[in-house]
Amino acid sequence: MTIDDSTIDIHLTKLVDWLVDRRHCSKDWNERSVAIRAKVQQAILDMPEHDEIKRLLGSSYLDYFCCLKIVEILKETEKESKNMFGMYSSQRMKDWRTIISNYEKNSIYLVESGQILQRNVAFEIPALKKHIGKCQQIRDECHTRHAELDKTIHEIEKQYAQLCTDMSIKGDNVQRELIERIEYLPNICTELANGDKNSIP
Repeated sequence: MTIDDSTIDIHLTKLVDWLVDRRHCSKDWNERSVAIRAKVQQAILDMPEHDEIKRLLGSSYLDYFCCLKIVEILKETEKESKNMFGMYSSQRMKDWRTIISNYEKNSIYLVESGQILQRNVAFEIPALKKHIGKCQQIRDECHTRHAELDKTIHEIEKQYAQLCTDMSIKGDNVQRELIERIEYLPNICTELANGDKNSIP
């Protein structure tokens, strides 16, 4: 079988309907999904302290794949509840395994995944692209502003250097250097009175 023979082209907006029509999912998937969501909301009320679980619970939507991750984490946090037959007696583990089982029964998780895919393509990805474009615009504006400020700084440094030269100071410590210049005032006044400008420091 070639790749072309095994490829199925399904329009995204018709994906959920295709799954139902081809009997990959039951027609009452919506009611089943609502019941699963109710069990998820109940199960998250009793969760162990775990950083990854906190991160998962902080997401806007706990889908089938998030539930799978939670079960994997519970295998570690609830390992003390294993009995001699290797079964978990933890109610937490039982609740989440029931949720996974309900998701997989009649392939409800396929419909949910199809809906998430539709939402991501229709809304989430365009919104992210718009946000990225806005961030890139702000970045470009910042680069332009940075270049303008660099040019202004360079011009001000040149002006400052010229002023220091005109005032015969180095500019390392303007206040101290200007105070030191006061010592020359009597000599300057004398030289000016004598008409000798060349000897003025």
